[in-house]
Amino acid sequence: MNTLEKDLMTVDDLIEQTGLGRTKINDLLKRGELASLKVGARRLVRTSVYVEWLDSLESKNN
Repeated sequence: MNTLEKDLMTVDDLIEQTGLGRTKINDLLKRGELASLKVGARRLVRTSVYVEWLDSLESKNN
């Protein structure tokens, strides 16, 4: 299954999809730039939130 077909993404999914490092992803989560859910010890991001975040980056750069 393609990462974007899943409803929730793990930090590892985000690292693979973006090419960013774990520290940067965790920083984005901590600052609230990427809204996340905590389930037990796992930090998850809705795929729709990830797509909106990407769109916002494109808007900022145009």
